[in-house]
Amino acid sequence: MGTYIPHREGIIPTIVRNSLTRYQAYASPLQTILDRLENFTKCADWTKGVARIRCEDCGHSYFRPFSCKVFHLCPSCDQKRTLLYAEYLAEDLLLDLPHRQFVFTIPKILRPYFKSDKRLFGEVSKLIFSLLSKFFLLAAGQELLCACIVSYQSFGEFARFHPHWHVLVLEGGFTKYDRFVYLPIGADEGMLKVCQAAILALFLRKELIDQARVNMLKDWKHSGFSIESKTRLFNKADREALGQYVVRGATCAEKIHYDPASDTVIWTAAPKGFYKGKTETLKGFELVDQLVAHVPPRRVQLVRRYGVYAGKVRKQWQERPNIYRLSPEGWQKGHPSQSQIVQTISPENAETVQAPDAWSKLRKQSWARLLQKVYEVDPFICPKYQGTMSVVAIIEDPKELTKIID
Repeated sequence: MGTYIPHREGIIPTIVRNSLTRYQAYASPLQTILDRLENFTKCADWTKGVARIRCEDCGHSYFRPFSCKVFHLCPSCDQKRTLLYAEYLAEDLLLDLPHRQFVFTIPKILRPYFKSDKRLFGEVSKLIFSLLSKFFLLAAGQELLCACIVSYQSFGEFARFHPHWHVLVLEGGFTKYDRFVYLPIGADEGMLKVCQAAILALFLRKELIDQARVNMLKDWKHSGFSIESKTRLFNKADREALGQYVVRGATCAEKIHYDPASDTVIWTAAPKGFYKGKTETLKGFELVDQLVAHVPPRRVQLVRRYGVYAGKVRKQWQERPNIYRLSPEGWQKGHPSQSQIVQTISPENAETVQAPDAWSKLRKQSWARLLQKVYEVDPFICPKYQGTMSVVAIIEDPKELTKIID
């Protein structure tokens, strides 16, 4: 087990802090955006407060600065959210059945509409589930209750604005008697044409484009619409890995080099993939502007659950044995089946059995466990004598913080 070293300010907060004034003059952002940017620059800022963590055996201690919790901007805070949501998918949500990933992309000419209306993606997410359900219905020849999780991502490499949808789809569905019908269906030309027509019809109904623009897009040899469906998931490790990928943040500090003197950012793409190590040079305020485009409005969920995975249906899992037996072990531990409840609770003493929502519970779990999982370090193990450490004080007084920093 390695030794935990409290992190200092990262490269992304440094860029935002140095470029904030120029960004304001360039983009005239809303005050809500400025507030989130300013909170982000306080991440790991020792002048804003620290926690003191001390060994119960030898008295050795260290200080850990506060995090900002500005998701979709902060790589550090985003990483915690990414790991927790991947665990939630693998251990508490996805049924023990084969799944497939579909990736839906749209032409460049339609992408700006998602930047100006940051809730438009939700309508497309719902539309995607409706289309997939109809395809499974046609393939099965009967009504099925399908399931999918739609994760919207607005970024590509270099944090460019590139809206697309990662869809984790259950390969099949349940009949009205809860019998599972296995349908390992991938995307084909027919599905792509139906998807293109449905999205264009949505844009027409919302009067975002006119019929002439629709006709133009239909006449293009390469429309810009695409569906990829080669990735299949058969085990927990696959689900957790893909879960991390589909909810990851837009930035990766390891890809970025910053020169404060010239306010120049050099972003180097991954050696594998479409860009094969290509670099892009931006000014600091330009990078900030690109990052802000990926920040959703407050309380807007970028991940949507449909069908069997929708909250309303999940509440019925305990009463539906054929679905319950396929549910993940982590979820079953907090949700005994209806037969188990009947056996353990007598009618005269029966009470409503409630379990905390798994995602809410996971979000409250400690950063210490995640550090141990990813970096193989435990911040609550003393580096000197391996004793147990705990938080003994929260320090926010400026005078005391100055002494600690000095």
